Amino acid sequence: MSSMPRFVTKIIGGKLVTVPEYRDSTSAQTTGHSVTYPWAKYDPVPSQKIGSRTYPVLPPISDGHSERLSSANLNQSVSDALINVSKQKLLHVQKKFSSLDTDNSGRITSEELSQVLLNNQIFILGKTHTTLVKRFEADGGGVLHEALARYLLDCHYKDRQKLSIFGLSNPVHTNTGQRVDKVTDAQLLLEVENQLMQNGGNWTFNELKASFQKYYEKGARNSLIDNKELKMLCKRHNLPISRSLLEKLVSRFDVDGDGWVNLREFSKFLGKAVSVAALGNSLSSNNSLSNRNQSRTGASGKQHSSVTVSTETQTSSEPEPIKLSLRRRNVYVYPPDIYKDADLPSHPPEERLQLEWVYGYRGRDCRNNLHVLSSGEIIYFIAAVVVIYEEERHHQRHYTQHTDDIKSLCVHPDGVRIASGQVKGHGDDAKPHIRVWNSNSLDTICVIGVDYFEDAIFALAFSNKKSQGSYLASVEDNEYHTITLWDWTRKKKLASARGNMDQVLAVNFSPFASHHFVTCGKQHVTFWELDDNKLKQSRGRLSKNHRPKYVSCIAFSVNCDVLTGDTDGSICVWPEESNQISEELGVRNAHSESVYALLVLPNDVVLSGGGGESIVRAWYKRPKLIPTNVELKLPREVSGVRSLALGTGNQLYIGTVDNHIWVASLNVDLTSPLKGAVAKSVIQGHCQDLRGLAAHPSSPTFVTGGSDKVVRLWHADQHRVVWTNNKLGSEIQAAAFHPDSSLVAVSFKKRGWALLNASTGELIIKLTSEPPEKISEIQFSPDGTHVALGCHDNDVYIYELLSEGRSVSLKVRCKAHTSSVSHLDWSKDGENLQSTSTDYELLFWDALQGEQITASASLRNTEWDTHNCVLGYPVIGIWPDGADGTDVNSVDRSHNKRLLATGDDFGNVNLYRYPCVSDKAEPRIIKGHSAHVMNVRFLSDDTRLISVGGRDASTLQWKIVRTA
Repeated sequence: MSSMPRFVTKIIGGKLVTVPEYRDSTSAQTTGHSVTYPWAKYDPVPSQKIGSRTYPVLPPISDGHSERLSSANLNQSVSDALINVSKQKLLHVQKKFSSLDTDNSGRITSEELSQVLLNNQIFILGKTHTTLVKRFEADGGGVLHEALARYLLDCHYKDRQKLSIFGLSNPVHTNTGQRVDKVTDAQLLLEVENQLMQNGGNWTFNELKASFQKYYEKGARNSLIDNKELKMLCKRHNLPISRSLLEKLVSRFDVDGDGWVNLREFSKFLGKAVSVAALGNSLSSNNSLSNRNQSRTGASGKQHSSVTVSTETQTSSEPEPIKLSLRRRNVYVYPPDIYKDADLPSHPPEERLQLEWVYGYRGRDCRNNLHVLSSGEIIYFIAAVVVIYEEERHHQRHYTQHTDDIKSLCVHPDGVRIASGQVKGHGDDAKPHIRVWNSNSLDTICVIGVDYFEDAIFALAFSNKKSQGSYLASVEDNEYHTITLWDWTRKKKLASARGNMDQVLAVNFSPFASHHFVTCGKQHVTFWELDDNKLKQSRGRLSKNHRPKYVSCIAFSVNCDVLTGDTDGSICVWPEESNQISEELGVRNAHSESVYALLVLPNDVVLSGGGGESIVRAWYKRPKLIPTNVELKLPREVSGVRSLALGTGNQLYIGTVDNHIWVASLNVDLTSPLKGAVAKSVIQGHCQDLRGLAAHPSSPTFVTGGSDKVVRLWHADQHRVVWTNNKLGSEIQAAAFHPDSSLVAVSFKKRGWALLNASTGELIIKLTSEPPEKISEIQFSPDGTHVALGCHDNDVYIYELLSEGRSVSLKVRCKAHTSSVSHLDWSKDGENLQSTSTDYELLFWDALQGEQITASASLRNTEWDTHNCVLGYPVIGIWPDGADGTDVNSVDRSHNKRLLATGDDFGNVNLYRYPCVSDKAEPRIIKGHSAHVMNVRFLSDDTRLISVGGRDASTLQWKIVRTA
């Protein structure tokens, strides 16, 4: 082989990096590198001084070509680029990719990919880089980093295997000075597997492994064993490999050449070879799984997910494995003996889901979405559900005909009919549109704009009583923020016009002129009039001394003046039929931060809500705004006021930025309406992404936690919060109840976890230094003595609980996953664990020793305390045609083992029969969430299911009912 190139340090693309030194085209050809380094054509080369040294400054490296490589050429080119890269470095790169994926979308940008590779001295450049990015490009943009990392490891593995076969592996020297050839792990593993398979699968690893375990118990020095003693143990237990191969195997783990072998690593390596050999014998005994099978592929013919099931007669004592393929990863699962000849149904279960309660309100990023109906009920939305709530009876009704996120809502002058608008979703059934419907019957009256709108409907307003509310104005969230006026009774568009290049936030009709309405948004207020079926606009004139960044809300006074609130905290007055602001009539600094909401009472008193402060203030309109000097303060932890609505009995309803709704009774003497008013919370919710969810082991309660750093315990019968803990200071990733219901465990997105008192929510213990990365899953053992944590460093940590949970001790750390751990289940006896990872591995563990159990068939009859892992025999039917492995986020089995629920990336909650093993399994599908459903859990008595959304921050409670 040619000599290694020298490396030099240069500034390339603004970064200080080390790269191979360029010499000339001849040396490039002889080394096999086709890269042309750009500094070759610079004379002189520009430079920059950093500290005491001067470095060349150059543009990014390019090979001068833009066309893409064929698949074979790409594989070869990537393998060449990895020729001097260690596997350890590639695993480090894989972890770095995962750390950049902060939203857990499975994607990183091509720029992030380039930077990580460059920082780790991996030079995949030019058309090789372009082809690689295109090959792993995600549908929504970005690069699928897990698949790409596996591809790099695969190229690295094949390259090392090829080098070993052709005798090109680099020589190494032992400390005795003896020169030996280094055998790669891949080739060594292959040799061991082949010799084990030649034995016919008659040898088992269990007895030898038991001897290893006894050696540990005797107090092995750092898990090290003398190589002679290890060889003797292997021979004593008839390890069926040749003497020369055993020498190679033992030498491989004698890393220091001092005669001591790392027994744990040796055992893990041998166990992997035994597992693969056993599987190979099982497959070959049945002429492979592919002889006669049922296969499931995507409609396009490209196989994303597939289940392969053999129908050959069994010839061995173990059942034949079933292969599930996800994103080029094969997962083998074994059916329990009780299902050996069972004819399991694939049709939907007899039960179905019925929406019972919605927790939360969307105040975080929507406005003007809290109203009062003529019935006295309040109406609002969250996710894809419009909620109608009666405070007196604490009762909800739901409109569930939307197919994606609702962004806007308005009420007809009759207080009964509603218009609601949604965003653009995925698929033909989720196009942006407006639905007009009856709030009494919940029947849809008409659907508007299905093939007209291209983007979300950001704001809506009905015209006034004089026009019988027959006009409907909409604001589309497209490039021009198009304003459209509809005669909704005839489903006819009357006129449309470009609103503003900057964002439009709100629209409101004049209560006096049927054809007049006002819009506002970023640095503008616009007055509109329908004239001869055309929309005419007049831009509002802001004063020179007052030009807020955003005008955020609109209201009309009793005498038809226009009132606006803005991000400067001011309330401005625009006199009737004027587009000129009146500085004398308004009030500057009405609030310390943004004014998000204005409400005009029947006697022309104006109420205002501050977006950055939890205060409602009242103002006399005479005609200048004069403070009443009475205000309503919400609790300090409330983020700000988003919406205000007046109830039929002088109640003031307040929607807040942190997704709560409060109510206060106004003073009967409305000249001073806020005097003596006290607010109480009626609707509570989370205000950021939700992931953590756990059901109480015996009562109808459950706990939730999310990115808002808040944990709440809810009572499913009372539909209320029992306790709240907002003092943990960390984003919540997962949650679990102790089996005796005394503790709640929560894990954090950054690192660490905590134990809370399940009755009060008070913190008992918080660990912030370990495990070192995000903890995706947390589960107590069935006897409550241990807790297992699945971490993004690819390991499972098992802690022992001491002093009733007041202290903990790390017992074992389970290492074998090649990617982040995503889900966990304990066996009923607490002796074993199963875990899945983000790269679709299903692994099994001895929970007491922390050792991987590679003979997974031996655990096929294990009774699992829960089933939350998204892989496994009982759940192989949940993967739909074309699934890429990321579609299903959460799984839960009912306690009576009749039902299986899943939450997916399409906003669906799916209810299957359990077990779900057929590739034709049909679920009952229910919609309500607008984005990824991140978690689902059955309550203890299996009468309800709870689901939490990711981006929509909603918690939905479903009642399980029998179908007619």
